[in-house]
Amino acid sequence: MGISGSYFFTGVGLGIGIDARFARHSHQAPDPVTEQDATSTSTLANTYSSPLRFRHYSIALGPVYRLGEGRLALELYAKAGMIFEQFPTYTRKQTVVIQNQTGGGPFGGGPTNPVTFVFDQSAAKTDRTNAWTALMGTKISYEITSGFEFFAYGDYQTTLGKKGRFTVEDLRNGQQSPQAIPIKMI
Repeated sequence: MGISGSYFFTGVGLGIGIDARFARHSHQAPDPVTEQDATSTSTLANTYSSPLRFRHYSIALGPVYRLGEGRLALELYAKAGMIFEQFPTYTRKQTVVIQNQTGGGPFGGGPTNPVTFVFDQSAAKTDRTNAWTALMGTKISYEITSGFEFFAYGDYQTTLGKKGRFTVEDLRNGQQSPQAIPIKMI
């Protein structure tokens, strides 16, 4: 959802445009993955610490060029501005449960209690980010009456720099600081 407007200088096809957008969609949590054999069960699942949704707000301003005279026109635009994004945060955990089927307990009797190990595999800890953004695209329009037109458009929006990235940290490497793996959300 959004709003867009353009002002064209008289006598020329050049103008200035503004674009404001909002998007929100839910995130479907992936199903856990389970492996099982005779003596152990291993489950890999995400534990979420924020709402399961993505949010995106942006505002951009820039030049617009209009080609065509009369009712049919093509507009080209390139705008720059700020983008504010929110991502779900989670930790991916592996839980391993080992069953002792051979018995033997402390006194050689029946089976012992199962042993459970929990390992943090990775984590997405960046819940909010803001960055510079670039928006480029085209719009074709057909004017029905003065001030009313039908149009179709296509554009591309991306973040500029490293700040606007959703990152997942690899927690399995055993180093003092986890390795961040950037995932660019477009």
